[in-house]
Amino acid sequence: MGKKYFFCKTNKHPVEYKTGEKMIYDLELREDGKKITCHTFSYTIERDFEEKIEGTACGKDGTITLETVMNKPGFARVICRALDENGNKLEDCDDFEGGTGAEVETLCTTTPMPEKFSEFWENCRKELYSVDVETIGYKEVEKPEYPDFNIYDVKIKCAGPMPVSGYISAPKKEGKFPAYVCYKGYGVVPAPISCKEDTIIFYINAHGIENGRPDEYYQKLANTRLKNYGLITEQNIDPDKSYFKYMAIRAAQAARFIQTEAKFNGELILSGGSQGAFQATAASIMVPEVNTVGNAAFTASTMASL
Repeated sequence: MGKKYFFCKTNKHPVEYKTGEKMIYDLELREDGKKITCHTFSYTIERDFEEKIEGTACGKDGTITLETVMNKPGFARVICRALDENGNKLEDCDDFEGGTGAEVETLCTTTPMPEKFSEFWENCRKELYSVDVETIGYKEVEKPEYPDFNIYDVKIKCAGPMPVSGYISAPKKEGKFPAYVCYKGYGVVPAPISCKEDTIIFYINAHGIENGRPDEYYQKLANTRLKNYGLITEQNIDPDKSYFKYMAIRAAQAARFIQTEAKFNGELILSGGSQGAFQATAASIMVPEVNTVGNAAFTASTMASL
């Protein structure tokens, strides 16, 4: 049995809506690329400047269609969860989190552009490319629940104090496939193992730390070396001393590395939410081959800290 997840299609490009135009999300619950059912769907629609919408719907068809409208320029965020007959989250099933934007080209920040902003990112790019993409660890992981995939625990050389660290999964069958590089939100946790039909997935942890260790390992780091990481004012006074700088460079090195995989077909997608969206966005700035940044919603204050 593979991991359960949602597949979503919108009625037009997610960030090309106009105000007053209907945004339609057609969601389908899947496992191993095939539609499955559940007892109930629960959903939340959050909109800038608008009232939150919450509800439930029957899941016996395995599909749900959600609609909303933005009356002002901004973003809508949709969260959908599959539930069992007891109202609990369906086991081993990812929630859906996605969004759409209306007239996003008109949005602007009230925060002034930081001094030497472009120069900082250009220097990050130079530092990134000063280190060749080279593995320093590549260990196969046995996962009987994913018999159709090769899975590896990977470490990659990178500028800065830590390597890139994560799991790669790739279909065993012959062919070329698109690649996703996925990034974690705020916290001190390992990268998960994620497999998807006809897709290469490289999921990295945010810190270059070990994966697959006991919970105590991550709790100790969260209470010591990585306590309040990225939120220490003294470090953020100087962008080059910000913790997020090398997190961003690791994210970009991961995007460079996945392109060296033999089964990569040239379609590269970066994905993450919250801190993960920051990593995806920063990596896309530094790696020109990126095709798509998915689920990339981050706060202006996060970028401003760099």
